[in-house]
Amino acid sequence: MSFSREQWSALRNAVPMTLTEEDLKELQGINEKLTMQEATDVYLPLSRLLNLYVAASSAAIRYSVSSSGTVSTPHPL
Repeated sequence: MSFSREQWSALRNAVPMTLTEEDLKELQGINEKLTMQEATDVYLPLSRLLNLYVAASSAAIRYSVSSSGTVSTPHPL
C-alpha cells in the first residue's frame, strides 16, 4: 500500500496541530530541520494512526477481559 503526500496528509482527518514553532525547534534533530508543514503533512497523520492503533488494542484487551471474565495476556493486533 502506498500513498501520495497529499493522500497521507488527508488521513489526519481534521486533527488539530497543537505544536508551536517553538515546540518544533525542540524536536528537530541535529542535522534535520522540521517545518510546521512537514509536521502537519507527515507526522500528524502518523500520530493519528498510532493513536487509533492504541485505542483499538485497548478495546480488544477490554473486550477479552469482559467477555471471558478473566484477564488474558494482551496480544498485538
